[in-house]
Amino acid sequence: MSLSKAEHVAAAQRFEQFLAVVPPQYAEWKIIVLFYSALHYVEAFLVTRSAAYRDHTIRDQAMEKETETRAIRATYNRLKKAAHEARYEGTPFRPTDVAEFERLHQMVKRAILVLPGMTV
Repeated sequence: MSLSKAEHVAAAQRFEQFLAVVPPQYAEWKIIVLFYSALHYVEAFLVTRSAAYRDHTIRDQAMEKETETRAIRATYNRLKKAAHEARYEGTPFRPTDVAEFERLHQMVKRAILVLPGMTV
């Protein structure tokens, strides 16, 4: 099922709300949630250009192709890498690490939401 732009934004916002209830000692889960929230913001934009991208590789290629997302790709990829490390490699993150990833998430979010056609 493909989500609409508004549905992707709503999902991103739900994930942001969830962050508030994740205890600080689960920093890796906060980072995972931040990444997936950022992913939904990116998807919200990309679905205005084409179909949904259910695969990370295809999404990355689409982000590189689109001028608007190319500028935030490095920031997005830092979130993606940290979330991957948390999920699959068991990299321990500390509560103090979360602030940096919250900053990166906000950069992605702000960059997407100011794009033309992104008001929901």
